[in-house]
Amino acid sequence: MSKIRSLKKDININAPLEIVFARMDDLSKIGMHMSNSSIMMIGSKLMLEQLPGPSQGLGASFHWSGSVMGMPSILLRQ
Repeated sequence: MSKIRSLKKDININAPLEIVFARMDDLSKIGMHMSNSSIMMIGSKLMLEQLPGPSQGLGASFHWSGSVMGMPSILLRQ
């Protein structure tokens, strides 16, 4: 039986809470690593499309499409 391991790291960000939250709430910024081919994405990349409505906060919707390891992938965030 193997044990589940986890890693935790705390950091201090020298910025107002509103600025930090706005950055974390913007998927076009926080998820950009998925739009580039990389080891983290197993050489694949996805395309991000913002759906109609707000770009952040309640009601924001994004659609990711592409393939990972040759398998079609579609992700929707609301």
